[in-house]
Parts: sequence; C-alpha cells; structure tokens
Amino acid sequence: MKILADLKQRLSTSENPILGELYSLASTIETDCRHHLKRISLVLPEFDLHDESHSEKVLSNIESLLGDAGIRRLTSYELFFLHLAPFLHDCALAPPDWELKLLRATEGGEHYHDPYCLLKHDLKAPLKLSEAVSFIEANQEVLYQSFDEVSKWRFSPETQEQLHEELAHILVEYQEFRNGSKQTFSLIKSQDEYERESEAIRFSFIRANHHLRVEKYIANLSRLFEGQITGRVWGKKLASDLSKVCRSHCENVSYIQDSLDAVAHYLGDDTANLQLIALLLRLGDILHFSFDRAPRVLRTSREFQSEYSFQQWAMKDNGVNYSIGDGLISFKAFCESPRDYFKVHEYLDWVDLEIQNYFLFERKWLGSYIKLPEKVDRSGIKSDGSFIPKHGLKFTLSQRKILELLMGVGLYKDKYACLRELYQNSLDACRSMQASSTQEEGILRFKIEFDIERKGSDTFLICRDNGCGMTNEIIENYLLNIGNSYYRSSEFSRRQASWNDSFTPTSQFGIGILSCFMIGSSIEITTKTQGGDFVSCAIDGPHESFYYKTPSKFETEKIVRSGTQIKVLLNDSVATELNNEDLNKVELLLLREKPNLRGKFTSYKDIYANWDNHLFNKINKIVDSPFPNIDVVIKLKGKNELKLLPKPTEFELTSELESDLAFIDYLVGDMYWKRPEYLFSEVRHNIKTYKIMVEYKGIEFITHLSLPTDNVTFGDIAALRVMPIVGSTGVCIDGISVGTNTSMPHDIEMCFPISYIGLLNFTGEKRPQLSVDRNSITAWPEGLKEDMATITSKLTEQVLCVVVEHIKTFKLQPDSKEVRFTWDYLFDRFRFGSQGFIQSIINNHYGDVSSASLCALTGTDITISDFMKMSPLKIVSPNKQVLPQFTKTLLYGKLLSSNSIQVKGEDVLLEHNGNNFTLPSKTRYRGDGQVILIKADSWDVSYDLVSSMLPVVSPRLFDAVTKGDSGSLGPIGEKGIQLMNYSNGIGAFFGQSPLAIHDKMGLFSIKERDNFEEKVANEVYYFETKRSRFGLHEINEQESRYENKSINVLYLFVSPRTLTQREEEKLAELSSEEASYAKGVREGWSILITGVSVDNVVVMPGRQDRGELVKKLSPHFWEDNSEYNFKFLDGADLKEFM
Repeated sequence: MKILADLKQRLSTSENPILGELYSLASTIETDCRHHLKRISLVLPEFDLHDESHSEKVLSNIESLLGDAGIRRLTSYELFFLHLAPFLHDCALAPPDWELKLLRATEGGEHYHDPYCLLKHDLKAPLKLSEAVSFIEANQEVLYQSFDEVSKWRFSPETQEQLHEELAHILVEYQEFRNGSKQTFSLIKSQDEYERESEAIRFSFIRANHHLRVEKYIANLSRLFEGQITGRVWGKKLASDLSKVCRSHCENVSYIQDSLDAVAHYLGDDTANLQLIALLLRLGDILHFSFDRAPRVLRTSREFQSEYSFQQWAMKDNGVNYSIGDGLISFKAFCESPRDYFKVHEYLDWVDLEIQNYFLFERKWLGSYIKLPEKVDRSGIKSDGSFIPKHGLKFTLSQRKILELLMGVGLYKDKYACLRELYQNSLDACRSMQASSTQEEGILRFKIEFDIERKGSDTFLICRDNGCGMTNEIIENYLLNIGNSYYRSSEFSRRQASWNDSFTPTSQFGIGILSCFMIGSSIEITTKTQGGDFVSCAIDGPHESFYYKTPSKFETEKIVRSGTQIKVLLNDSVATELNNEDLNKVELLLLREKPNLRGKFTSYKDIYANWDNHLFNKINKIVDSPFPNIDVVIKLKGKNELKLLPKPTEFELTSELESDLAFIDYLVGDMYWKRPEYLFSEVRHNIKTYKIMVEYKGIEFITHLSLPTDNVTFGDIAALRVMPIVGSTGVCIDGISVGTNTSMPHDIEMCFPISYIGLLNFTGEKRPQLSVDRNSITAWPEGLKEDMATITSKLTEQVLCVVVEHIKTFKLQPDSKEVRFTWDYLFDRFRFGSQGFIQSIINNHYGDVSSASLCALTGTDITISDFMKMSPLKIVSPNKQVLPQFTKTLLYGKLLSSNSIQVKGEDVLLEHNGNNFTLPSKTRYRGDGQVILIKADSWDVSYDLVSSMLPVVSPRLFDAVTKGDSGSLGPIGEKGIQLMNYSNGIGAFFGQSPLAIHDKMGLFSIKERDNFEEKVANEVYYFETKRSRFGLHEINEQESRYENKSINVLYLFVSPRTLTQREEEKLAELSSEEASYAKGVREGWSILITGVSVDNVVVMPGRQDRGELVKKLSPHFWEDNSEYNFKFLDGADLKEFM
C-alpha cells in the first residue's frame, strides 16, 4: 500500500504533528473496516466479492493510476482520503443486524409475509417519522438488546435517540422503496415465491442506498476524528468531506461538482482536491473488473435467485483481467459465449464514460494529476472461435425511412425546422470557438448569417458562421453519423477540458444537417478550422453518397480565420415560397405578425405581402435571444442585412413611423383579448419603459417595466399596459424558442409565474428536456423551484431599484398619482414580489402619503405607513368596494399578520404588532382562480358569512373549511386558507351582485364584458347566468356526509351595494310588483344553502333569522333527504327550527 507508506515516510521528514495523527487515524479505521467488510458476503450472498480484497484492489488501482511520482505530488490530506476511501466506500453493503431486522419487520402483507414481520406494511402508506420512532421504541428488544452493545459498533450513532432517528428514516425509506414493487407483488402466487422476491427487493434496497448510508456511517465516525485530530472542528470537517467522497462513488457526476471542493482547506497550509479523490475512487472501483472477484469455486457453491447476479459472476468467469501502466489501461478476456463477449464490452463502455468524466473535471483544475487514455485498450478481448463477434454491430435504422419520417408527419411538424437545426449547429460552433479562445484574444465577436442566393434556375439557402469549423474527421464521424453529436463525444470532452471556459451545447449533430433535405435536394459544405485547411464536401440528395470536392475560391473567401458555410439547393416549391425581399417598416411587422387588416388599415397589406414566408420572419420566430457576442443577420435581396434583436425588446417608434401612429394603436389593441381603454399614441409621452434582466445559475429572465413619468393625463394603470413590447413572453433554451407547450410544473407555475410576464432563457447546464422535434418541453430540471424562488427574489430587488431611481429622476412626489399608479402597477404585474415592495414602502418615505382606497376602507384619512403599522385599526366592510391590487395586498397582509381580528357589525377591528407586516410565503400568485378566507377571532354576527366582510369569515365557517374535502389549496399562515374559486362555491360570494339575486329564481352571475361587447348599463333585474347547484363540499367531509349522514349547511348574507341613478330609477319602477326583490336589493339578502338538489338555495330579502329560512324548506326537501341530518355550523340541527 504505497499511499499509506508514503504518508508514513513523511513522518520521518516532517515535524508537523498532523501527519502522525492522519497516519494513526488511517491505520485504525482501515483495521476496523477490514473486519466489517467480511460481513458483506453474509448479508448479500449473491454479490461478487466486496470484501477487503476488493478494497485492496481499488486502492492498488488508484496507486497504479497515480504512479509513484503522482503519489509524491499529493498532499498528506489527499493521501489520507485516498487510503481510507477504498476501505470505507462499500461498508454500508453490510448493515448491522438491527437494521436487517428492522427491514424484515416491515416486509409482507396479509396474504404473504416474513415470519419476522411485525407490521405487514407492503403497499401501505409509509409511516410518519414520529410513528416510525414510536414503533422502534416499542420493539427495541426485538431489534437489539441494549444500546451499550450497539455503541461498540464503530459506525454507531452517539446516542440511543440518534440511533432511533436513523432507524426511523431507514424504515420509512424502505417502505417507500417496497411500494414501488406493486406489480411484482401482484404476480406472487406462493409463500416461497414471496420470500424470494422480498429478499431480492431487500438486497436491491441495500445496494441502491449503500452510498447514502455510508455517508451517515462516516459522519458517525466524526467523534473518532475529533478525538485524534488537533483542532476538533478540523477532525469533524475531515469526516464530513470523507463521507461525501465515499457517497459520490454511486452518485451522478454532477454531485461531485456541486458537493466537493477542488481546493479544500484544513489545519495548516496543505489542501485537498476532493473532486480528484472522488474521481479516482470511481475509477479504481470500476476498474476492478476481473475473475478474482467471482472465483469459480465460490460461484459453483452458490444458488442464484437473481439472473443479474448470475450474469455478473458468469461474465467475470471468462478470465477477465486487466493491467494499468504508463497511461494505458488494458483489459483481457477469453469469452465462451456472444452474450459474455458483448457484456464485457458494455462494461468497458462504462469505464470509458468514467474516463471522460475525469477529463470534464481536469480542465477546471490548475494541473494534471494522472495520465489517462481516451479509452481503455480492448485488443485483448477474444472469443473462443465458436462465434465471430463484431463489436458495435447491431440493428441500424434505414436512412430512407428516417427521411420519410422527418419529411412526413413524424418528428418535425414544420419543414422549415431545418432552419433551427442549422442555427443550433452554427451557434454551438461560435460558442465553442469563444470558449476555446485564449485570454489574450479577449472576447471575440461572432456572426451567423442566413442568405438566399440565386444562380440561374437554382436557388440556394445559405447558413454561414465564423465559428470553430470542422475537420475531415468530424465530418465523417459525426456529421454523417445520424444522431451522433460531436458535442456529446469524448473527443469534444477532451478538447473542452483544456479550455478556460465551458458551455452546454445545443445541437444534435447529424440529424440536424439531415433535416435540410426536407426543403432541399443537395447540400454543399465549406469549412475551415483555425490554422487548418479548407474542406469542401457535398451530398447530392438524401439517398446519395457523400464526396469531397475542391474548395471554390468564391466560397473560401467568405471564411477568414475559421467557420462553416452550408449551402442547400432548395426544392422548386420552397424556392418559389421562401424569400428575402427588402422589407419596409420592419418594426410594424415585428409588432404584430398577422393583424386583421380592415377599414382604413387595408392599405398596409402591401407591407405584409412577403412576410409570412420571409427568411427573416422564420429565423426571428426561432431565435428569441441571440447571445450578446454572436450577431444573427439575414441578408436581403437588395444586399442590405437585418440583424435580429434580442427579445423581449421595447418597440422603437422611429421618426419614420410617426405617420403610422393610428395603425400602431390598432396593432397594440389587436394584441389583447380586450381592447385597452387607452391608446399608445396618447400616453406614450408620459410613460418610461425599462428593461429588466436577472440571471442565476445559467437561467436568465428578461422583462420590461413601464412607469408613469410626470403630469400624466390618464387615470388608470391600464395605460401602462399599452406600451408595446416585441416578443414579450415564453421559454427558450440558449435563446432558441421552444414553442408553446411550455407549462411549468403546477407548484412552480402557481408561485413563480414569471414566464407569463417575460422571457425565461436557459443557457447553462440546468435545462429542460425537449421533445424529439425540440418544439416542446417533456421534463423540467430538478431543483427548478428553488432556482425560480431565487430568480424571483432577484427580480423583485431589481424592479425596486429601477422604481426608486425612476421616482428620483422624474422628481415625483410621494403623494402624487404617478407614485400611486407605480405601486398599483407593481402589485398587479409582479404579485410574487409584494413582500419586497411592501418592505420598501415601509423603509422609505413612499408610505407617508394617504391613499384614497385605504381611506375608504378605514373611514379616516390614513397614510400607507400608518395603515401598515397602526394598532388597533378599524376596517369598514373590506369587500364593499373593488380594491386596487396594491390596496388589496396591503389589506390581506394586514389581516393575515394580525394578532386579533374582531368583527362587530360592519366593522373589522384589528390588533397586531406594528413591526410585523409580512405576506405568507405560501400564497399563490398566479391568476384569479383562487380566493383567501381569513378567520375572525370573534364574530358577533349571526351569519356564517357576510359578503361585505370578506375575506374575513366566522370562526365556525373557517374551521369547517379546514376540514372539508374539496377546494382547499392549503393554509396561509395561522389565520388564512386558500380555496379554489368556483362559481358555485364559497368564493362566488366575493363578487356576487345583490342585483342578480331573486327570492324565487335564485342566484345569478353577470359575466365580465370585454371591449367588443356591450356593457350591462343597468344590472337591476338582469338575470344572465344561473349559478349551478352549490355542493358545499368545502365545508363537508365525505365520511360525515356519506357514512354518518350528516350535512353542514351555510347561512350567509349578501350585502347591498350603492346603486347608480339609472338603477335607482328602474328599481323604483319595479317596487310595486317586485317588492320582495326591491327590498333585497336595498337591504341585502339572507340565504340558506343546503348542499342538496331539492331546495339547494333558500333566499329571503333583508336580514332574516335562520329559523325563518328553515321554515321556507319544502316538504319535498325533508322527504327526499329523510336519511340525513342537516346542521348549522354551530352544531344546531335544522329540525329544531321547524
């Protein structure tokens, strides 16, 4: 063991006491591990050898990879880690007896179970952690006799409480793991079959989780480290880092990047490259693939239940062995069957992958540690002559069929998808060139150019870039190899390892260039790498052969240092259709692609004549956000060129377009489902638009902010929404539009709906997975919710900075309507940032002004800051008026953070700590499909709900909603709960008009009109859409309703509202013949909702005792529901009021 010997040798040449401590600790732990590893063959009898001999071989492999000189270059900490990791990494494959007993204790169901089973918990919901702890405590004597004995085990937790918590986690995780075998359990027909399958699942669980368990094992060694290493905390850190290194041997390679430092610091000057340690452990482990791990004498004595395990042993029985030396890794085997032969090669493919993983990291380190081949040497893998193997020879796909699939209705829905493929290839070439450039070269500028060239009767589409170019080898091995991406190859990884920069490629080389045959009949390529020669080649048709040709001087002079030109001979139909004609007033074309031109605007049809099939239009749809140093241009027929602008971008009103203002107003209005009340031409001089961009971990978000300047003439924030933005929302990857199928996971979309107000651009390693046609997202990256939370927070901070600076620049006064519009606009557009906005108002003087809507709420002249801080505070009928989003947010924040809410008549009295004004983090911000109910602490009104008092409700209603079976989206703090807003649910009464209620006809709703529909000028006696039957599922539990036959009813009051003069006049006309209706409109409505079909809603005008409403129930109600007990929310039975 050269590593330990080198560490020992350093003791004699150094007076550093840490060396002795490391050597002593390494020796102690090694000895303990050797004893422990002997258990693996007992616990997992079908596994090939994972005992101390395997650990020794892993260590020997690492030493061979490093070589003597490499070992000497390592720090003492690195030697310490490298010696112990091979002995520790598999220790969790031999869990102690009490863990094994615990696993068996939960196995089984009612039909088949283990004799030791205590729970019979298969296919049941896993225990809660607290329940698991209780189970372990109750069965301690079955699992282990005493903690004193357990504590003698080297990896034991320090206390019995910690042991029980560890075991509880294992139990819950194992239950979840077993529940994934439902299909397997459903096929079991006997006890013997069950025992075999159950054991296999147990073994799989141990194997699948052993790298996670060993992290905990080593963490439990921390007290040993702390006791032997000078400086207790450094011992703890050593144990922590060693645990992560051992865990990494079965993790995705990204774990090493995210969790392990390349320069870890400890006591003294020495550091450790933990990434190197982890990668060497993986390599040393995977290279131990030889017959000595599965000796025939042991294999023949074992009865294998698992086919996988049998094959692993049998494969190594082909004399597999290997050697490591002088930068070469060679494997040898003599295979007696084709299956074994190909299995060996598949395993070596895995070894090759780990080698490439090493190269990915090495480029980020300051120096090189080991000399590795790009791939292992397989020349020694032979067969016995009874078969003639050909490695890599498998079924292949028919190019003709693939092309038919591409050009039909298969992978690509749009024949012009090849434009995206060409752009992606050029983009990767430019980014690769940038990443490989030296520091002296600085930031280079790149250009991707599209053109249409006509020569005689032929028309060519051209894509040209000044990226890295291609060599003959790249063309032959990747470009012509369908679906084989050069940017995913080991060759590219090796090159990238030497660069100072890295990027995540976009394109899929091979299939991209092939897609050009969807619009063309032949392809010519001219390319050059930096310092290389020009290469020119062609493919004369999708089914023709490839050939090289002499580069044309006309083509080579267009490429200077490096780059590629792809020239596609277009099919006749495409050549006629696709154009690059000169464009007039491009800004209008970008503003609205296909406007409905009518009336006086039909004269603009000429501008749009060539737009649908214009090359610029098609590229512009593909590319949302070009990279800052990569220009994307389209050459026009008149030799001018148009450059793509990054989207979203503010519409530029040039002097040339001043005469088109009326048309621009029309285009802006055409973008909205409801035509806006304000015209861009009228408000543009009083609005300033700002671009906002934030970035986090390779995820960019771009949006715009429109703010009022000074002396505004408009009276509503709706004016701020008419400022036109080109390409405003969506999701893209590397600036390339994904399409419309980009809905985020529901929990992210509800809380962080920023893709609806801007562009989300993934440019780093973390990115969504795309469909085959790359036009929709099939899976979102892990951890996106946390990333979106950070991006949203950064966005809020930047928006606030812009707003504060805007107010200073235009010298806006805090009490000006411009400032009030600004806050209303922010709370409406950026609802997820409400907490940050409120904090800014508190911390600045912007809150020291009165607000008309807050004054109306409180009945006093009150400032924003006073409203947030004042206690006690009286609020009058919070739902009596339609509130601006800003005021509504303040109101809800005040209510939700109050210590006490008391309802007295029409007043809500609040008490709260003035320094505590927060919005709960669980509030969902997207859309209006949800409502919030807030619980009153005292409620002196007889009704369960009063519409004018919403969102405040009685305690009894709130408690019933928390127990109900439907509609709840979860609690908000201690006083709130969020509900889905159904038209026949509790949320309906937030907007229920008292004019749309009739004591005989029931409850109706009046839909909101857009600007194309005539508004309802008078709502009196206007009954438009009858509300569906109220089921009251929000306040009823299914068990109570269907098993206990008990139904909660709802007793509520819909408050009256102020009438317009026209409504007063019409109501007066109806008063004689519709006296009851008129009374309800003027005095409000008392309503009883039963939740059943017969007499679903009972309505009476004015304030009525609930007993009077009960008396209105018909005999049919009682007859049809005789089996049910109907109760008010205070528990009173309705029959008591008959």
